[in-house]
Amino acid sequence: MKVEFCFVVRQTLLKAICLMALGCGDDGPKKYPITGNVSYGGKPIIYGDIRFEPKEGLNNQQTMAISSIEDGKFKTEVVGGPHWVYVRDLTGDADMGNPDKPGRSKFMMEYRAGIELPKVDDVSSGEPVEQDVVVPTSHK
Repeated sequence: MKVEFCFVVRQTLLKAICLMALGCGDDGPKKYPITGNVSYGGKPIIYGDIRFEPKEGLNNQQTMAISSIEDGKFKTEVVGGPHWVYVRDLTGDADMGNPDKPGRSKFMMEYRAGIELPKVDDVSSGEPVEQDVVVPTSHK
């Protein structure tokens, strides 16, 4: 009897672990592709990163979108709706910048702004949504 009980408990635990590892069949929130240009003072940010964080609902790794900026361009996938967008120019950063593209950072701090992106249900085609981000020159 004790052996049967241990077997049942072990099988139940194994199933629970498998379900957790697979995420219970949930593929996460729906997203759509987004691309764009990032500039400061009319010039592209050579190397940096951009991050989109939803203003509403859950804000976690499944809903945030992060992309590198290379030669002023980015490409990622977002959940849509109102977001905070964060931009960092890492061109001149010796630790985080791209050593193959030396230069000087256009601004030193991270830039943050609110942005309204189309909701997932409003995006029907598989084509990326274009969204340019302009960091104002008043941001140092």
